[in-house]
Amino acid sequence: MEKKKQNVFKTSAIMGYSPKGYEESFLSRMLIDEESVGSSNLTINEFTLYPGKKTYMGSHPKEYNEIYYVLKGKAWLYLEDSSANDVKEYLMESGSIAFIQGGKGHSLNNDGSEDFVLLTIMPGKIKEGINMVYDSRLNDWGTSFRLINS
Repeated sequence: MEKKKQNVFKTSAIMGYSPKGYEESFLSRMLIDEESVGSSNLTINEFTLYPGKKTYMGSHPKEYNEIYYVLKGKAWLYLEDSSANDVKEYLMESGSIAFIQGGKGHSLNNDGSEDFVLLTIMPGKIKEGINMVYDSRLNDWGTSFRLINS
């Protein structure tokens, strides 16, 4: 029996996920995707980077542009520039938005004392190999989305 998709819910009702070995670094909550609400054109994730933690420099295939919108806290965004082998540093804080072109390396460093929370927004359905956290969640849970009380 297929479970009914919800269109409205509180983010606090969504189970957070951290891959093995990253439990002390960050928490990811899939908010909008095909499994959560039936969206095949948009994926939105809430990402929390804990104080004193950073992410590795990664990138997505060229067709997967990404947007970061900061909800809370401060962190440094390291972003490959369009020019060869140049990485620029940007302070991201509440209300900041960043466009990350597909294929460009990016990472975050929360050197502050509070959680850094942002939304990550990507076009379409995330496919295997696009995002390590998404792949790991599917492998561990068998799904991308879980409500806490389900």
